[in-house]
Amino acid sequence: MSETQPSISGSNVRQQGARMQLNSTASVRRWIFLVIFLAALGAAIAVLLWCWIRREGQSSRHLDQVTISGFDKVAQKEIPSNGSGDFPPTASAYFIGPSGRMDVTAPGFSITRIDPPNELPGMNEAVIYLGKAPPNCSLDISRIYPTALLPSWVHLSGQQRLAFESGTAQVLAVGTMCRG
Repeated sequence: MSETQPSISGSNVRQQGARMQLNSTASVRRWIFLVIFLAALGAAIAVLLWCWIRREGQSSRHLDQVTISGFDKVAQKEIPSNGSGDFPPTASAYFIGPSGRMDVTAPGFSITRIDPPNELPGMNEAVIYLGKAPPNCSLDISRIYPTALLPSWVHLSGQQRLAFESGTAQVLAVGTMCRG
């Protein structure tokens, strides 16, 4: 018995070669598509992560709207929660302006003047206004005494510092805190 080998004609070889070339090209195209897709997905995730990290909290949004007539805001900072849930994110700002009474505007807050001011022992400040806003937000405004040390992120100009220390200007600390 003799074995016969299948005969391979020239057209069959060309067809098989063309199929292998098409399969190879399709495979390369799939890899290119996969790489582009993964790069775009990675870029989208990076943008979303950046936006999430840089997001402004509800406390800061409320604080952005607080104005005190005749006062300049000299510093503002958002203080994130500590992660344990014990302390929600808060925002603080410092204003400087003339001594005496002032008009406070805080949209969304119901504000109450504290008279006489509530002295905070050992803090060199006195709470002069308290406010509440839905949902679960609070506001406090304190008059800072010239003997107090301001946080390192609060920068008064030389002229502002002299006016504050001499009593011709006052510094107010404004804080907002929103739970949930």
